[in-house]
Amino acid sequence: MSKFGMSDENFNYKKYIFLMKTCRRISGDVAILYILLPALMFLVVVMFIESVPGEVKKLFFNQPLSLVNTTLTIILFAFSRSYATLIVYSVDSSLNNKESQL
Repeated sequence: MSKFGMSDENFNYKKYIFLMKTCRRISGDVAILYILLPALMFLVVVMFIESVPGEVKKLFFNQPLSLVNTTLTIILFAFSRSYATLIVYSVDSSLNNKESQL
């Protein structure tokens, strides 16, 4: 018995590989979303900073606004790229393991 609940001779490996290749394509789309995520977060942060009244903005954001935005963008971009890489790597390694078993 295999771990999929059926005997190995009844298990269709070609269908499994097709499904895994489809998952790889979907994970690529998810990776694109995670790469675009920092841009959306950047816009939200900028909109939040711009909506804060002038006195509060001087109190909390006394540095140049571009420096704050750039720092936040770099941090968010680094996190989102690492998540996207993990997703793609996990799907690819699973597919490569199954292809090597054939």
